Amino acid sequence: MDERNSDKYINDTSTLVPDDKRQTSLRASVWDGSFYSGMVGFGELYYIPLLNALKATNYQVGLFAALPQLCVAFSQFISIEIIERVRNRKLIILGGASTQAVILGVIGFTLLAGKLNPWIFILFASIYFTFNGIAIPAWNSLIGDLTQGIDRGIYFGKRNGLCQVVLFLSLLSAGLLLQRCDNLGVPLKGFVIILMIAMACRLVSVGFLARHFNVPYRKVEGSYFSFWDFIRRTKQSNFAHFTFFMAAMTFCVNISGPFFAIYMLRDLEWTYWQYTLAQGVSVLIQFLSMPRWGNIADRYGNKAVMRITSVLLPILPILWLFTRNYYCLISIMFLSGLAWGGWALSAGNFFFDSVTPQKRARCSAYLNFFNCIGIFLGALTGGFITTHVPQTVHLGAISFTFFSVLQAAFLTSGLLRFIAVTIFMPIVHEVREVSKPDTREMILMMASVRPVVGVKFQLFTGGGKKVISKLFKNSRNKNNHSDLERKK
Repeated sequence: MDERNSDKYINDTSTLVPDDKRQTSLRASVWDGSFYSGMVGFGELYYIPLLNALKATNYQVGLFAALPQLCVAFSQFISIEIIERVRNRKLIILGGASTQAVILGVIGFTLLAGKLNPWIFILFASIYFTFNGIAIPAWNSLIGDLTQGIDRGIYFGKRNGLCQVVLFLSLLSAGLLLQRCDNLGVPLKGFVIILMIAMACRLVSVGFLARHFNVPYRKVEGSYFSFWDFIRRTKQSNFAHFTFFMAAMTFCVNISGPFFAIYMLRDLEWTYWQYTLAQGVSVLIQFLSMPRWGNIADRYGNKAVMRITSVLLPILPILWLFTRNYYCLISIMFLSGLAWGGWALSAGNFFFDSVTPQKRARCSAYLNFFNCIGIFLGALTGGFITTHVPQTVHLGAISFTFFSVLQAAFLTSGLLRFIAVTIFMPIVHEVREVSKPDTREMILMMASVRPVVGVKFQLFTGGGKKVISKLFKNSRNKNNHSDLERKK
């Protein structure tokens, strides 16, 4: 099972996508991602605050974070079977995305009718995320074909950067609406409004997904490998090492992840606006840093970015134990945005670089399966810790009292992240030929990120078309160079 790029398949795939269709699809993908981010900013990022407003217990919050992800995990196998049978990835993506919009509307109307409780919400969320899980392998496979041959670090850095801006603006707008409704004494009405806006964003996103060129899906002989083949090849497969690294980090992160919102809103008694600003800082820093992370990844490799960000990721949850000062916690969110921006970009690009197009849907499904199992087990572990660990822990003659029992989950998460990075980072290898990392130059590149002045996001100023055209031109030059080399 060789997941690395196959030049023959890449060249064959390129001929299946007309030049104008590729550029149109890449532009449509930018807007699809932007409106998808709007859905997340108005919807998903406020799911746990909604549970808090519905008076959910810590156990219910943990179950909400766990159960839907278990559904997503097994939906991956449904997805790859549908792809193999239907061979129409665009149809699968549109079906999954459209169903998500419908579920958002159902949640909103149920809440408006006063019939929504934590258990019903968990049920709806499970359906919502299941259909998202069905669409993910098809989307990864299709967008991988559409971005074949371009500088993915630059394209996804700019695309993801715009998505982060939209996420930031939608997050702030939702926070303002919730705070206003809370001040008026009708907080649940605020959630109804933002859920309806999230549904509208998803519907617009579906419209842009419909503009993607449907690259013909071809099942290449010898490309099939079963789940058990994947498991058996673990020792020899770099992609398998990467998959288990991602799953291990996902497990560690989700021991604490679902409980930060509850900690902010319930234990620290933040207002919706304070919560929104804290989340907004993280999202904004991701936007400012992603283009620079993309440059570093293209030059020095995705593993270099993962190595840098993995220094910060284990520390972040532990820092929450040492202060309850709002501005200090905002600073932690700043570091969080910087680290997660680089981690997410490099992990996504690593996947595209390490998997052949014909195996991309199946590899995506297996990767997402283990990631979702990590989320499921992590959330259950966090739920167990927050309901069973005492607030005061005695270690012989030493005793330690947590301000909130949720901090025990933060501490556990941070320590396990250190272990995961130590075990897996050395066995994951860069798959591209890249320059040897220069620590001083990488630091200078990151230090050059400056708000407004230092980051010119061309997609805002009408330069998005030029960016994609330039990337596409570079792609054609590379292909022409490869053709010349073959003729020689």
